[in-house]
Amino acid sequence: MTRILKYSRMTIALGVMTLVGLAICFHALADVSRGGEDLALEWTALRVTALLVVMFVAPDVRHPASRPDGVASTGKEIEHG
Repeated sequence: MTRILKYSRMTIALGVMTLVGLAICFHALADVSRGGEDLALEWTALRVTALLVVMFVAPDVRHPASRPDGVASTGKEIEHG
């Protein structure tokens, strides 16, 4: 399996897990707003979802190949002029 295929599958899996986590987060926040008695599970779900979102977003923010102009680098620099 090539690296690009492996990384794309990992990204898709992490994206799906993040979307599922956000749906669970919505339901947990709805339960918190209703004032449930034992909210430990809801707060744990919120923490796990926050971790998933950070794991999904953080590599894009600090990726060494990213450029300030928002264009992804291909690894080969283009000479201007």
